[in-house]
This record gives sequence, C-alpha cells and structure tokens, in this order.
Amino acid sequence: MWPGGNDYFCERVNAYAKVMKELDQTVKKMVFDSYGLDKKKCESFLESMNYVFRGHKYRIPEMDESNVGLTPHTDTTFLTILHQKVAGLEIKLKDGKWFRLDASPLFCVLAGDAFMVWSNERIRSCEHRIILSESNVTRYSLGLLSYSNTMVQTSEDLIDEEHPLRYKPFNHYEYIGFVSTEEGAKCKNRIKAYCGV
Repeated sequence: MWPGGNDYFCERVNAYAKVMKELDQTVKKMVFDSYGLDKKKCESFLESMNYVFRGHKYRIPEMDESNVGLTPHTDTTFLTILHQKVAGLEIKLKDGKWFRLDASPLFCVLAGDAFMVWSNERIRSCEHRIILSESNVTRYSLGLLSYSNTMVQTSEDLIDEEHPLRYKPFNHYEYIGFVSTEEGAKCKNRIKAYCGV
C-alpha cells in the first residue's frame, strides 16, 4: 500500500490485531470451560490456530444497484470477530428472521463452520449478511478470522449417545478451497456437503 513504508500504520494495525487475537482466545477458553474440557487440550487447540486480519469496505450502492453488500452465508472459520463502524450486519435468528445490529461501533463474535464441526453441532455457525443502509455513508469493518493449521475434527469429549458424530475430520484450507468451487457455491449447507457423516 505504501512503497515508502508507513511504520505508524503498521504498528497500529499489529497492536489492534493482537488485542483481537486475545479476544478470540478468551472466547475459545470460555467455550472449553463451559464444556468442562481439559485445559491442556485447550492450549493445544489455541496453538493450532492461524489468523487473518482483514479490512472490508462496502461502497454506497448506486441508484440501480441492490443494497446487499454481502449475501447470506456462514463463515468457514472457527471464529470471526467483526468490528463495524457503520451499521449493516444482520444475523439470522433461529426462527428464520433477520436481526439488524445497528449499534456502531460494534464488536461481534461469530461462530463459523469449523467450530460447528469441532463442537459436534453444539455450537452452530452463524448465518449473516451485510445490508447497506439508505444513508450515504461508506461502510467499513475490520475482521479477525481464525483457522486451524491442523486437521479439524470433532472433540471426542463432545461425542455421546445424545450427540453422535456428525462430521468427518477435514483439512481446513482444503475446505476453504471447496467453498470457492462451483460445487461448493451450489451447496445449501457447504460443511455438511463437504464432510458430513
């Protein structure tokens, strides 16, 4: 972005991303604690994570364009942490209705497909979309996405008679590749199609 360098910007972004990573790991520790899982397994789980920090810009739609900034989807991640500066994020509720998160600024932690597999569907991936408002304001948001650098598999501690195994182990980055294929794009439930039992 800046061939001559911009140390101040880089330092600020790195500092911000580190705080977001700490939030990500705190949420994951809370999940392990809530299920009474071993702390050593949690540490190993956290060490297996890779992170991507992204900035998103949604321009104001033209008069003849749709106000859909991002179509409904679930994330391929374990967790996605979003920080929106302008409203637009909508979450699909269990009853199928869309709930608009108008608070701004807002931090939102969304479970992704990988967390659903790991938890054996005790945690559901969160379907969401971006709908751009009528205001003439460009929407910016920041996102920290977490991925596993090892095989994603259901925690054996979360498999029992009431919760039989629902997914086969998979390579996280190969799943991301599948999602971007024509076959993956056609799937209503991409993770079930990719590794469902």
